[in-house]
Amino acid sequence: MGGWLLVTALVVYLVSSIRMARAEGEEVELPEAPAGSNAKVLGLLFTGVFLVISASHYLVPAVEVVALRMGVPQVVIAATLIALGTSLPELVTCLTAVRRGHGELAVGNVIGADILNVLFVAGTAAAVTRGGLVVEPRFFILLLPVMLILLIVFRIGVTGRRELGRVFGLT
Repeated sequence: MGGWLLVTALVVYLVSSIRMARAEGEEVELPEAPAGSNAKVLGLLFTGVFLVISASHYLVPAVEVVALRMGVPQVVIAATLIALGTSLPELVTCLTAVRRGHGELAVGNVIGADILNVLFVAGTAAAVTRGGLVVEPRFFILLLPVMLILLIVFRIGVTGRRELGRVFGLT
C-alpha cells in the first residue's frame, strides 16, 4: 500500500511541476545542432556506457577487498557502492553544468534525482514486491521523514526564485 502511495505522490508531483512550468510560460531557445552530430553523440554515449561498465568490473571487487580487509561489514560496503554508483553520474552532470554556467541544471538534477529515488525507486520496489519492502522501524521514524523534509525545503527554496543564495545552501 505504501509503495503505491509513493508512486501516486510522484505522479502528483510531476503533474504539478508541469502545470507550474506552463504557468510560468518561459520559452527556452535551443541552439541548432550541427549537421552529423547525432552519430558523434551516439558514439560518445556508447563509449561512456562501455567505460562505466568496464570500470565497474574492476572498481567493485577492489573496493570490496579493501573494505573487508579493513573490517567494514558487507552491508555497509554494498550500501556505499550502490550510493556511489548512482551518485557519480549525477555529480559529473552537476559539475559539467556548473562549469558551463548552468547552475540551475545542477540544482534540478540533484532535486530530481532525490525525488525519483524516494518516490519512484522505493515506491515501485515496495509496490511490486510481494509483502512490500522489509525495513527497520528506524527508517520510517528518522530517515524517510528527513528525506521528505529536505525535498520539501529544496522545493520551497527554488519556487519563484532566480538564485539560491549561500544562506539557503547552508540550511
